[in-house]
Amino acid sequence: MHCAIQKAEALDGAHLMRILWQDGAESVYPAVWLRDNCQCPDCYLDSAKARKLLIEALDVNIGIKGLTFDRKKVHITWPNDHYSEYEAGWLKKRCFSQQAREKLQRELFLPGYDVVPFLFKHSPVLSRASFLHSLNLNILTTDNVLL
Repeated sequence: MHCAIQKAEALDGAHLMRILWQDGAESVYPAVWLRDNCQCPDCYLDSAKARKLLIEALDVNIGIKGLTFDRKKVHITWPNDHYSEYEAGWLKKRCFSQQAREKLQRELFLPGYDVVPFLFKHSPVLSRASFLHSLNLNILTTDNVLL
């Protein structure tokens, strides 16, 4: 995703960050969300794709102490002097706009695979193949397999 930051600023008493993108779009991010999603090695374990920051350690009222930016990154300093960097593409992909959320959902979910919108009782499903065939579903079973 090609994107460039035109302007980044703290708003609402530093509880929000607004980005104006080169393409004319605008994105707003809550400071608490940015702090919770810091990608630095102290906060994020890349090999596990997991946060290391404990929820108890997160100040839900956190504000941005300092903010600088260039075309490719936003740099934030937090009140405890923790430093975070966010790449433009990473931020743009996670924009909270309706259009961006719909695009991300399309990328995350396989098209054409619908979830069966009902539940079945165990015994009719396993005992009557005609029941599955009537739904255009198939199930593979094997006998004498040690699990």
